[in-house]
Amino acid sequence: MDFFVFLILFHFLSLQLETELAALIMEGSIEGRIDSFNKVLYARQADQRATTFEKSIEIGDQYLRATKALVLRVNMLKADFVVRSSKPDIMRS
Repeated sequence: MDFFVFLILFHFLSLQLETELAALIMEGSIEGRIDSFNKVLYARQADQRATTFEKSIEIGDQYLRATKALVLRVNMLKADFVVRSSKPDIMRS
């Protein structure tokens, strides 16, 4: 978007607007970049396909970890592998 449109709409000076936009970009409120020479703000749009793919890979990894943990637990129970506390057992003494 052209800076001059912002200047007219928000009654800013060019330098004030540029510093304000730079601050918003740095704090993460706005995703974009500034072309200072041409006085243009370019919005960054997230690639939805890549974002969805990354999220599905992450969910798949979480599912795999949970499944492996459950299989390990079932195998341990099947083998009657039990971890007991280190306190002396009063009932057995």
